[in-house]
Amino acid sequence: MNRAEKQVWYSVDDGDRYAIEVPPMWSLYRPREQAQIAEKCADDYHANHDGWEASWPVMLAIYESEYSPAIATFEVDREAVPEFTARLAQGGGG
Repeated sequence: MNRAEKQVWYSVDDGDRYAIEVPPMWSLYRPREQAQIAEKCADDYHANHDGWEASWPVMLAIYESEYSPAIATFEVDREAVPEFTARLAQGGGG
């Protein structure tokens, strides 16, 4: 773990717990920062724990340690990333 960061644990839909690192100034007990932590956890879940296959929204709980009770639980949704495809229209040249 990077000394400039602290470890936070999370679970999705009451499943396995995963650890991530967050900036040390983020508090697990301030609602605004809890939401930032939940979003960072959701990003980690999506990228590193097959979250891209999950049915969103998910219920995400954050914990101070691997075995502590949940501090807060959030419903987290994934926003769609638009994808654009361009094709030259007939007669659309120059």
